[in-house]
Amino acid sequence: MSLSLPDRQHIQQLIGAPCLLTNDRQARALFFSDYPRRLGMEAVTARLLRAGCLCTPLPEGLMLIDWPPEGYALWYDALPEAVLPPYPGNDPQSWSLCRLLLQHPAPLFQQPLPVLARALRLVRLGRREEAISMIGGELAVALRERRAPPSHFARLLLHSEALSV
Repeated sequence: MSLSLPDRQHIQQLIGAPCLLTNDRQARALFFSDYPRRLGMEAVTARLLRAGCLCTPLPEGLMLIDWPPEGYALWYDALPEAVLPPYPGNDPQSWSLCRLLLQHPAPLFQQPLPVLARALRLVRLGRREEAISMIGGELAVALRERRAPPSHFARLLLHSEALSV
């Protein structure tokens, strides 16, 4: 599996015909398409599944196309270790969250992967503040319940150039 995020061009090639293919604005998956409505589902879905995608049908002939959990895990695990820079005056919220996450490191397999996947999709959509708020809430709950927080999110925030969309 590739450690770069799936891109629209590659998914469009797998679909193989013109159709709507866009980022899922609700961050449920990486992409949203109407290919089942236009092309039928079986052959295209089979190609996407063989390529390692997850396909979730929606009502009215729509489809969510996503990466499997293993893809998200490999991607997060491949990010370099997070090193907190000196306090940045222009982004104190990100810096503070990273500082807290780095104080509570956990192996990736113990972290809430669905939360990390959604955070990645939000950041990819340009909704960084929403992702930071969600991860901050998850960190608080995880610490209160004495379970592993999503500490790998600090890697995403500190290495945002890894988001080649």
